[in-house]
Amino acid sequence: MTSYLSHTNRQGDTAYIRAVPTAKGGTRYYVTKDPKASDLMEEMPSGFEFYEYPSDARIVFRKRVPCKITASERQVVEDAMHNLSDVKDFIVAADENTITIYISQFSSISGEHENPTAEETRLGWGGEHVDRFKQYDEYVRFVLVNEAKRTFRLERIIFLGFFNRDYAELETSDDLESLAEMLCQHVGYPTYFDLAPKG
Repeated sequence: MTSYLSHTNRQGDTAYIRAVPTAKGGTRYYVTKDPKASDLMEEMPSGFEFYEYPSDARIVFRKRVPCKITASERQVVEDAMHNLSDVKDFIVAADENTITIYISQFSSISGEHENPTAEETRLGWGGEHVDRFKQYDEYVRFVLVNEAKRTFRLERIIFLGFFNRDYAELETSDDLESLAEMLCQHVGYPTYFDLAPKG
């Protein structure tokens, strides 16, 4: 049986890639969930990758984007969240030059209500089907601003209106661990909004 190139996301959906020849002799790639579709690829073409959006688990097929964040740097932020934050259901994702913390829609960034684990959310919302629609919202990020010195700028979302929002700088440091600890001790607690943007 032929094994086709695929990616399965956290919701259990599996995506395949169709490679369709164009009239000009090139190749156009399409994402499909049909394992019986025509023109399915067996190997990853050079310079491409699957990417799963942390917010909604949507899968795309894109040209490979170099990530300047190391695995250990991403882990520093994840460890700080586990050890210090009251939010228990989150994703720490690294992409390009940024580490972003995504919070489950059932969690409270400022501790307005109890923060459940992913399993507690399943128990309270009828089982694993909740994972099919659960989304994660981005609230804070660490942006690598000096690759040589490994300097990061910590930013959090600020709301500019009902639909508008933007990131604002909180602090910049070449000590990522201290920066993560400074932030995460407030995530999931009322003191989160005490983290005032600069300026």
